[in-house]
Amino acid sequence: MPSQIICTVGTYDMPVIQQQPPFKIDLLKSNIALFGSSMSGKTNFLKLIINNLHKKLNEENERIFILDFSGGLLEYKQMPLVAAYFDNSNEEYVKRVFKILETILKDNIKMLGSKSYSATPAEAQPVHTTFIIDNLNSFVDESRYAAYHDKFGRLCREGRSRGISIVFTASDTKGVSRFLLSFEQKIALNFPSDKYAEIFGEKAEKVIVGMSVFF
Repeated sequence: MPSQIICTVGTYDMPVIQQQPPFKIDLLKSNIALFGSSMSGKTNFLKLIINNLHKKLNEENERIFILDFSGGLLEYKQMPLVAAYFDNSNEEYVKRVFKILETILKDNIKMLGSKSYSATPAEAQPVHTTFIIDNLNSFVDESRYAAYHDKFGRLCREGRSRGISIVFTASDTKGVSRFLLSFEQKIALNFPSDKYAEIFGEKAEKVIVGMSVFF
């Protein structure tokens, strides 16, 4: 496993300096939270990440779990690195994916011991796992999934240092803000300006409002 998992997912639009540099994320460095209004490109963002992972990695060092509440990622179900794809048509699917991921976290903790994933030699690292949830709002808003909220919170807090990276999209901050402390990389696409402070904090509001990501 490389020391970084870099995905290029778009470009910054920075008109003040007349530049559009590449926008890259590192899944080993941070969990990823993407906010955006309807039709802003959230699902396309996830597709870019999945495609990037397939270009850079293989089944020996990467596996992807998808919990698809939007229905937009069905075409990726059979891709080689996708270990499991679940939609929200059955609560049992949600239960199953969290059971699998809890087992992976437990096994990774046992394998890594006191060391973090990134500090462990490549030959001793477990397979890296990327857990993608498209439309986290559906997950947090539906009462039938309430039993899994704490499980998701634990994965967000403990997963990355143990080889599990979390990526989610959301259309609103309601019910989602409690998880954000575990997400070092937060992105907003075409989002209401009054919501930026809830995501990035007051200091970042003016900077973020003037930036976009294009695919």
